[in-house]
This record gives sequence, structure tokens and C-alpha cells, in this order.
Amino acid sequence: MNCLKIKEKISSYMDNELDSEQSRYVDQHLLHCRVCREELKILQQVDADVKEIPAYGPSAQFSARLMQRIAKEAALPEKDGFTYNIFIHPVKFFEKFYNLLNSQWVSTTATLDEFGDFPPCSISYIYFKLLATKQ
Repeated sequence: MNCLKIKEKISSYMDNELDSEQSRYVDQHLLHCRVCREELKILQQVDADVKEIPAYGPSAQFSARLMQRIAKEAALPEKDGFTYNIFIHPVKFFEKFYNLLNSQWVSTTATLDEFGDFPPCSISYIYFKLLATKQ
């Protein structure tokens, strides 16, 4: 295999996602190619650095306090009223959005387990949580 093909597979190799034959090819190539070994070393360092990023998120009571405040300040009128129809959708959106940030509200799925490297409050993490709730 040439270096271009190896570089395409190096991330999968690092995550043990290649079959045994492809893995052997990559192993053999890495034994003889300093450039690809360096590429693997860099990816491993990036992976380690990403895992060290501290997880920041809202407090456990954040969602409940936010929803109480929104409900208090919005004081939505009758369900058929014009004002109600304007505010109900953003309120429901933000309720669902902040519930997604609170891990106790969302069950784990196989899809999210595959993307466990994302920090909990990153856009990517939230995106995959949204995908999981649509299934």
C-alpha cells in the first residue's frame, strides 16, 4: 500500500476499526515508513489532547430554572391566541434543547457511543443527541 492509502485508513487503524487483513497491511507499512508513523503519532496526540479537554456544562438545575423563568416571563395567553402561537414553538425548542444538555433526560444510544470523543456541550455532541432523539 502506498502512503496515501495508509493515511486514509490511519484513523480507522488507530480506533481498531479495520479488519485483520487491512490492519496487518497498515502494520507492515508503518514498520517501514517514518512519515506514516509520524502521522499516526500526531493523530494519537490529538486524540489524547481532545480527551483531556475538561467537560463544561450547565448545573443539574439549570434546565428546570430556565423553564420556570421562561414560563413566568412569557405568561402565555390562550392556546388559540396569536401571542401563544408565536411563543410556544421557541419555548418548546429551548425546553428540548436544554433537556438535551442534561444527560439524565436522554438515554444513551449506540450512535452516540460511537461519538464519545466529543465534549458534552460541543455543537457536534448536541447534533448527535438531536439525531438520537429523532429515531
